[in-house]
Amino acid sequence: MSKLFSVISMYFLCIVFLVGCSEYDSAMKKGKAALKAEDYQEAISQFNIAIIERPQDKDAEILLEKSEENHNKQLASKGISDYIDKINSPVNNFGKVLESNLSIENFTDQELENQLASLDSIVREVNEVTPVLNNNPILKDVHAILVQSVSEYNDGATTLKNILPEVKEYIKNKQSDGKLRAIPNIGVIVSIDINFTNARNDFNSYINRLSEIQQGNNNNSN
Repeated sequence: MSKLFSVISMYFLCIVFLVGCSEYDSAMKKGKAALKAEDYQEAISQFNIAIIERPQDKDAEILLEKSEENHNKQLASKGISDYIDKINSPVNNFGKVLESNLSIENFTDQELENQLASLDSIVREVNEVTPVLNNNPILKDVHAILVQSVSEYNDGATTLKNILPEVKEYIKNKQSDGKLRAIPNIGVIVSIDINFTNARNDFNSYINRLSEIQQGNNNNSN
């Protein structure tokens, strides 16, 4: 009886062992296939199953780590591509605003109104892109430069709207009689000019940084 019990026990142990081997082998095979197909989520799932079947198995652990690393790169790459697609329109529109490069005294009321209307749309679009950043610290830092650039120019244009009538009146009187007069709101004008200059410098910095990120992303994809 004792001998029979031992035989049965050994039989069940063999079955358990074989089932365990079968599930481990199956998970490893599926995981490797998924990894090759760049389906990293599936690969991670399968290698986790393999580790459950054989805890501390070095092969499964190495392949799991590789799958997780590739999955993170894949997510980062997609995040960068999505960001560039969505930010393209407001960036192009803001570039056109900056290209006008008008000096303060050459602004007309209509030109200023057109710029402010464009800036309202640009600010809204830039803010709508924020959720696409997906907690990507590199994109967040670069996007912050764009936000700052748009804000600087918008602040300058909004302030200019308030003093433009006085500036135009000063220019008109100067042209009519040639008399020297104190420039109205000179401190404010200097501040506006600084805002416009800073906005252009920050925008150029943003474009350069974004180009570097895009180039790096393309290299990682190849």
